[in-house]
Amino acid sequence: MVESLVGIEKDLFLFLNGLHTTYLDSVMFIISDRWPWIIFTLLFLTLMSAGQKRSEVLLFILGIGMVIFLADGTSSGIIKEIFQRLRPTHHPITKDLVQTVLGHRGGGYGFVSGHSANFFAFALFSSLVIRHRLYTIAAFVTAATIAYSRIYLGMHFVTDVIPGLLLGLLCGWLSYWLYQQARVTFLHIDKRESTRSYLRTPEHRRLVALFMVVFYILIWVTAPFFFRFYS
Repeated sequence: MVESLVGIEKDLFLFLNGLHTTYLDSVMFIISDRWPWIIFTLLFLTLMSAGQKRSEVLLFILGIGMVIFLADGTSSGIIKEIFQRLRPTHHPITKDLVQTVLGHRGGGYGFVSGHSANFFAFALFSSLVIRHRLYTIAAFVTAATIAYSRIYLGMHFVTDVIPGLLLGLLCGWLSYWLYQQARVTFLHIDKRESTRSYLRTPEHRRLVALFMVVFYILIWVTAPFFFRFYS
């Protein structure tokens, strides 16, 4: 069933994969790379921790860990091994047609997209914790851009990405539910208050939201410069 979808989506995939420009090559490659997000994670956790109770910070970090454990573990550790569908760069229907960047063709299997699962899980979980509209918009725009970058780079089919993001939303919601229950059980927070952000002030939530927006914009602005180091 999953394998048969490749023939159905072939034209759409090749269209989305083929929208290459020199500038977009740099942006899509950098935004899909691990290094910007290692830096983001360190800065994000620092911002989220400033001025907060140690117990709340620890629980939030454990919640983020649960997000990645569920999303990445399920997508890469279980589903890919069950379905074993080749990436577009290796699939016999598309391997000679797909466009790549810097010749990167990836390895292993593609169904479902781990990037899509991880970033949509993080976007939903963190949005429910932070409770700020601008942050929510920025987080999901970022996740959607990363999901598209996987098609652009030839690493995933559309039918890898969509199930991946749906899996991510499920993992993000489940992680938030567990996080909520942990706040009630271990921090003795009233159940009616457990959905409120642990960030104490609107200014703090706004600062985290602005950080998310600025980081996303910086990737688009600085990608051509950093891309030279990969070429």
